[in-house]
Amino acid sequence: MAEALTIDLFGVPQGESSRDVKISGELLDARLEQVELKSPIEIHLDLFRAGDSIRCRGHFACKISVVCSRCLETGDRFIEGDFDFYCQRSEGELSEEDGQSLEDSGLIFHDGMVLNLYEEIRQTILLELPWNPVCADNCRGLCSRCGKNLNQGACGCRPGPVESRWTALEKLREEDRQ
Repeated sequence: MAEALTIDLFGVPQGESSRDVKISGELLDARLEQVELKSPIEIHLDLFRAGDSIRCRGHFACKISVVCSRCLETGDRFIEGDFDFYCQRSEGELSEEDGQSLEDSGLIFHDGMVLNLYEEIRQTILLELPWNPVCADNCRGLCSRCGKNLNQGACGCRPGPVESRWTALEKLREEDRQ
């Protein structure tokens, strides 16, 4: 799958060009313990080339299936994101210190023949995955007393006493009702 994100620079003209790529989930490797890819990842790339400098702008989109962090049911979600990378031809070998400072600058280096965007796009996609996924924005979760899925209806449990640290706020709420 990395081949789809490897660009032969001899085929990229000066100026603007674009391409569309579809890739499968192997790109994301084993970091997807609670996420299943339901569709190929569609990537649109806009390349702006001026000499050996290239700006890669793009957008990705895909459908995923997640285990909801509130109710533990599985639900499908659509994720998408944008990216913008600057690529420059490397001029020989860099020392480790120079390489680290250049890596921190956000530049991607290429050898003048091939530009590999695999790792940068992979990281962008992983960053867009939800940290605490939910099956729906209005998911009510599970009852903290009996464990019933509240999306399927009320459980009948009575609200418990308010914790002591919230009693002052509860008193204000009661006063506000009167």
